[in-house]
Amino acid sequence: MRKVIDLQMEFWEKDISHIEFDLQFRDEIPKLLMGLQHIYSTPELREKIFKIRSVFSTFKKKSKKTLLSA
Repeated sequence: MRKVIDLQMEFWEKDISHIEFDLQFRDEIPKLLMGLQHIYSTPELREKIFKIRSVFSTFKKKSKKTLLSA
């Protein structure tokens, strides 16, 4: 199984939950990054999202097998 989060940080790395974003930008990128930061920082929400993702990835694999066998 793929490792979702590497718990061992390197010396020069900064934890994602401690990154601050400049909201003065006109585009939506900082807001999108803040949403991803919230998902990363909330373990319960992150687990739910990865469960949903795993369901879709298994569905994709099954539908590929169906298409190949036809």
